[in-house]
Amino acid sequence: GVAGVSAALEVARALSDQGVTLDHDLEIIDFLAEEVSAFGLSCIGSRAMAGQLTPAMLARTAGDLTLAAGIAQVGGVPDRLDAARKGVDIAHTQVRTAELQVYTASPGGSDHVTGQTQLSQAVANRATAIARLGYATIAAPRAGVLIARSVERGTVVQPGTPLLTLAPDGPTQLRLAIDERNLGKLALQQPAIASADAFSDQRFAAVLSYINPAVDIARAAVEVKLTVTDPPAYLRQDMTVSVDIEVARAAKALSLPSRSVRELLSGTPWVLALQDGRAVKLPVKLGIQGATRIEITAGLTEGAQVIPMTSDIAAGDRVRSLTP
Repeated sequence: GVAGVSAALEVARALSDQGVTLDHDLEIIDFLAEEVSAFGLSCIGSRAMAGQLTPAMLARTAGDLTLAAGIAQVGGVPDRLDAARKGVDIAHTQVRTAELQVYTASPGGSDHVTGQTQLSQAVANRATAIARLGYATIAAPRAGVLIARSVERGTVVQPGTPLLTLAPDGPTQLRLAIDERNLGKLALQQPAIASADAFSDQRFAAVLSYINPAVDIARAAVEVKLTVTDPPAYLRQDMTVSVDIEVARAAKALSLPSRSVRELLSGTPWVLALQDGRAVKLPVKLGIQGATRIEITAGLTEGAQVIPMTSDIAAGDRVRSLTP
């Protein structure tokens, strides 16, 4: 009542005297007819402000006077109450709409889930586009020199079709196919001497750097690679080369041409030597075996005369040595 209004006015005055600045506006409202009235209705002023005075309430009477007429007598405008109610309903609707928008946009809300789904789809589409661009882009796996092109611009090719041949930068290597029967003689870091067939009188050094762990069944061969540390200027990609790999070394070894040793694969090799004017069969023990010469570790002495297999002489035949 009156005490509440007076107290509110005193609070406002005290705040002003103390120079207090509030974060929000301070309003003092005095509602009329808040107690039970002659119209049998309480809180008429606050109901009117909140838009809660219905047409039925305004039609209540006290004698011959309706509540609407009584409000008009004290300066009110009852006709504006309906507009106020509509404004409150609109405000409530706007608040509800805003709350719904906040909820849908929050984690777990429908708009948030939809946005996340659209984002995931966009990321997936981007990854697909990048992958398709990669399929349509020819890129070298490493730096090098292009030495052959098998297709032209606009050519349609099938997967696996060679398009370009690249000589990669890096150490120069020789690729060889070695008969698998010689696999046991090979070891990494073995030295070798190579020559290009186009420059057969010039030789260069190489080192065995790779031995393929698998055997090519079709060729019964093993692929090996030799690294050339100081390649000659004339060496080119896909040149044909000849290579001698040093698989063993023996100092001051006694050796014979391969064509002079008989039954090499029998396990009991022998030679036909000249002794006292006759051809004599002598068993020998073999050491290092090369492409053209074989080391003799036992059975012969230096200077012995050996008869090659190409002759028609048999063991026991009389033979006369002719010295050129």
